[in-house]
Amino acid sequence: MLDYAIVGAGLFGSAAAKYIGQSLLDGRKVCLIGPDPPTPEERSPGSVRLAFGADDDEGRIVQCDGIADPVYGSLARKSIERFAQIASDSRVKFYNEVGSLTVVGSPQLSRDVQEHIDALKTVTGGRAHVVQPVSEQFPYLNVPKSCCGLLSATNAGYISPRRLVRAQIRLAERCGCWRIRAGVESVQEEHDHYVVMLQSGFAIRARRVLVATGACSAWPGFLPHGMRLDTQPVTQTAMLVEVTEHAARTQLADMPSMWIRDFWSQRVANSSDTPGLGYCLPPIKYPDGRWYMKFGHGKLHDKPLSPERQSMADWYKARGDAAVGHHLYDTFKRLFPSILPVSIKLDSCVTLSSASGRPYIDVLPGTKRPGTLCVVVAGNGHSAKSADEIGRLAAGLIVSQKWMSDLPHSLFSVKVKSKDSANMARVTTLSRL
Repeated sequence: MLDYAIVGAGLFGSAAAKYIGQSLLDGRKVCLIGPDPPTPEERSPGSVRLAFGADDDEGRIVQCDGIADPVYGSLARKSIERFAQIASDSRVKFYNEVGSLTVVGSPQLSRDVQEHIDALKTVTGGRAHVVQPVSEQFPYLNVPKSCCGLLSATNAGYISPRRLVRAQIRLAERCGCWRIRAGVESVQEEHDHYVVMLQSGFAIRARRVLVATGACSAWPGFLPHGMRLDTQPVTQTAMLVEVTEHAARTQLADMPSMWIRDFWSQRVANSSDTPGLGYCLPPIKYPDGRWYMKFGHGKLHDKPLSPERQSMADWYKARGDAAVGHHLYDTFKRLFPSILPVSIKLDSCVTLSSASGRPYIDVLPGTKRPGTLCVVVAGNGHSAKSADEIGRLAAGLIVSQKWMSDLPHSLFSVKVKSKDSANMARVTTLSRL
């Protein structure tokens, strides 16, 4: 019998496993359960694999300056501050501090230019530098001269989520955490413990369980007692634009990670309902030895996805939406007309949105032994950079039932659907597909 089982070996689960292991040096048994990253064959149609994770990637934007939500800004800042220590302790390099650039539309649409620049400086506490016109510093980026860029040179860039998970697991194992490389079918409660059913048919028994399975937590029947969280799986399509190593090391050598607002639309540039035009990461060398710029969409192309196991697996194996891919390519060529792609390919993942818009880090209600089943899920599409702090908070909750943050715990309270509303939500979701 295990004392603690962390179900889900992605960004949240691996961080939580590390912190649980560090806090329990008294011989109690801790185990991290989750499959290895999928092979190319497992991402192909016809594969029987069902469980996939959003951490199977090489590039996620890192920034804390200019994040509109102060809660996410705080989570990001605390995590980023630990990146160097995690890399040093694990001997795994996962973070590249290349800076981040947020490009916003013409400020004349809504306010005087200087007022707009002053507002950006206020948001960042003076740490970020305002670039205008953007095209003078980044000549390969085709944006109107009236656009402003908010450039953060420190605590900003990109991480390899795949390598960050590897680093966290290495540190967790160093603290005595066991690792079981297997997919999980469900978590069920018995009288004085939980049963983690593996997809292989085997069972793991533990006194306390932390569920960190990302979008898979939305699978019907995954949680005990028919419980369903108030979450929504959301599709994401990304485009990988291959460039030559020469272009990566010369023309694009100074490129930061970028988030670009939709300045070509007729909406007011700083309006809160303006969709993001897209994000772009600088050339990254992928495991296949090639250099890719990752280009993705904003909320405009987010689509709800059925929580059924096979629906999620099929989406991962489909490698994205072709129509969205065409839009991404047209947008990329408009933004980067001088970049000559060697090849183009699409990729897909699933993010999990919560009802609150923030991660769920909480104790699940309705169990026989209150406080023994917790969840840390729903990154809402922008929590990879914050995963270390999110995992730390979840670890404190499952180990000591303490909330170890200045942020109110109520911000991360879990919302659970009733069985009836869960079934209705499922029907509604399927009708939209």
